[in-house]
Amino acid sequence: MSPAAFADGMRMRVQTRVLVAAALALALSGSPAGAAEIRGHVSLPVATRFEDVAIWLDTPAAPGSPGLREAISQKGAQFEPKFLVVGAGQDVDMLNDDSVAHNVFSYSPAKKFNLGLYPQGTSKSVTFDRPGVVDIYCSIHRQMRTTILVVQSRHFTAADRDGVYSLKNVPPGRYTLRAWHRDFGETSAAIDVVAGKDVSYPVKFTAREKR
Repeated sequence: MSPAAFADGMRMRVQTRVLVAAALALALSGSPAGAAEIRGHVSLPVATRFEDVAIWLDTPAAPGSPGLREAISQKGAQFEPKFLVVGAGQDVDMLNDDSVAHNVFSYSPAKKFNLGLYPQGTSKSVTFDRPGVVDIYCSIHRQMRTTILVVQSRHFTAADRDGVYSLKNVPPGRYTLRAWHRDFGETSAAIDVVAGKDVSYPVKFTAREKR
């Protein structure tokens, strides 16, 4: 083999290794090619908790989220967090971090369950497999309440305490962005995501009419 041919072969091997490494890094990162971020600020008609606002992309064909886990803690006879957004098929651990026993249950149509009485330092898990609003209580402490919104989507979040939200690693495409708050209902808008270009979109709720 001539020196020139040998050099060309080495260059091809190096280029192949670089491409394989790049593909592997992309796969491990979980970020699809050309993915972008949708972010913005939430506006509410009256002063209340921004953390009770859910934002997600309406992708009904997307599979659920088996294997992903969230947690709700019971401490000081309260649930924390007070509101949680999960994907359909996702597991949520109900942790008893309190000094007393609790009995966590829900009669909501989207998920009915009763975990029974269990003591401090133990945990039970619930799989939320149907979209909808799930209100959760403790049969012993009537003041305890938390809400889970289950959505059929791969891309979902809740706003932070300042009203900022972010949906990351969104592949290029056209989506319906939906936002929900218990008191102000649901709002939606069409969103176009172009490869590699982040999108800024403010979510604005209006007060519901009194009936």
